[in-house]
Amino acid sequence: MIDLGTLGGSFSIAYSINDLGQIVGESKDPTAINHAFLWERGRMYDLGTLGGLHSCALHINANGFIVGHSMTYNLESHAFLYAHGQIYDLSSPTEQDERAVTITDAGMIYCFGREQGIGRIDAADALSFHLKQRHSLPYTRQDTYNLEIYSGNSRGVLVGKRITTQGYYNEEAILLSPP
Repeated sequence: MIDLGTLGGSFSIAYSINDLGQIVGESKDPTAINHAFLWERGRMYDLGTLGGLHSCALHINANGFIVGHSMTYNLESHAFLYAHGQIYDLSSPTEQDERAVTITDAGMIYCFGREQGIGRIDAADALSFHLKQRHSLPYTRQDTYNLEIYSGNSRGVLVGKRITTQGYYNEEAILLSPP
């Protein structure tokens, strides 16, 4: 077992690793704020934020492109892409609580977020750094409280969980296919 260390704080979690051994996750910095990190060749690097305090890297692909979410200066959570030493905001100004959850080796980024209370999934091409709506998933079932997407493949098949409100909160694993 290898201790990856921290960004100077007391906490770190690794979420994804690629075949090159690059690892991403989040760690507390010396001021106890969580920041996204990249660990490679025995060293942990702070990826910064989109202007706010917190960030978290959730996935890295074979090309070293990293996706996750970060707080902005106005306290909104936006999806980001980290590539070529820079962090790019993928969210539109109207997004609420959006995060990029996975990036395929071909560069397709899948984001989950809420806009005006409606959950939806977007896809983006990592080469253009802009989101293109792939398909929208409004909560058509009244017993759905929340929908979270954790991973997806190059065909647009996504997995995650649905939280229901039947009696009490239940969590169910889900598989979503493109229309």
